[in-house]
Amino acid sequence: MKTHKAWSYAPYRPPFFEVGDIYICRVVPDADSITFFWLPTGAATYTVCCARRGETPQPVGETTDATFCITGLETGAEYAFFVEADGKKSRTRLARCGTAFGTTVNYLHPEDDAYRFSGRFLCSPSLLRLPDGSLLASMDLFADDHPQNLTLIFRSDDDGKTWHYQCELFPCFWGKLFLQGERVFMIACSTEYGDLLIGSSDDGGKTFGEPTVLLRGSGGKHAEAGVHKNPQPVVTFGGRLYNTLEWGNWGRGYHAPMVMSAPADADLLEADNWTFSEPVRYDPTWPGVPAGPSTGNIEGCLAVVNGKLYNIMRYDM
Repeated sequence: MKTHKAWSYAPYRPPFFEVGDIYICRVVPDADSITFFWLPTGAATYTVCCARRGETPQPVGETTDATFCITGLETGAEYAFFVEADGKKSRTRLARCGTAFGTTVNYLHPEDDAYRFSGRFLCSPSLLRLPDGSLLASMDLFADDHPQNLTLIFRSDDDGKTWHYQCELFPCFWGKLFLQGERVFMIACSTEYGDLLIGSSDDGGKTFGEPTVLLRGSGGKHAEAGVHKNPQPVVTFGGRLYNTLEWGNWGRGYHAPMVMSAPADADLLEADNWTFSEPVRYDPTWPGVPAGPSTGNIEGCLAVVNGKLYNIMRYDM
């Protein structure tokens, strides 16, 4: 194994986990078709195989490109498919045909275990417009009782009409993309209730350098408390950048809100430039709190209203 001195991979390959000799990096089902994309291997021709789920995939076409659209499928039906070339083969992937609302950035069938080392569901979306007008979209891989530590990043150069794979961040969960000048930043947790991390990209989100650890967390849903956050906006207020987070976990029964900030022109990868408010535990005696049991506030969103900074929280009952 080689050491790694960055945050980004293309793709991330866990030891003893088969991601495929050909890596399928994006899947887009439609009402009667499945379009998918893979990282090119240099092969002259690729063969695509497909069948209804439970049957053996058979060749359905060839292409010289690193993408293929399987057509003539049935709405509501589930299919298994893969691509192969020069003795190399991708993982067999799954998709269910159906019509999506808007443009699909990426799709994952809930029983497709291509990312089971992290999760089975695409969650925590973050969207960022770059200074050149292009868009970045990130999403992590979540599932109960899974490590939850991988984030996928895609890019659009035509205002969201089409998307292509950029990279993957590991470990990265609950991430938020934002800009400082023209530099792309990601602030995230290493995993659920894990460390709070921040890293940056100088090439439009294609690669990210090694992240800085801002806070250490336990990484335990039911053990000791750690960092919890969601991909809410990073807000500029009074010459500083602000973001919201919580300290706690479900096992401890609380998520204590916090706010973090740094000077807007500071080196955001320098941990000493960040300031954190003390976590505030929920108090059922606060004025206006509804009667009844509650674990308090979680998943805040910062907003500037009438010249003041507010943290608008979800109240959990």
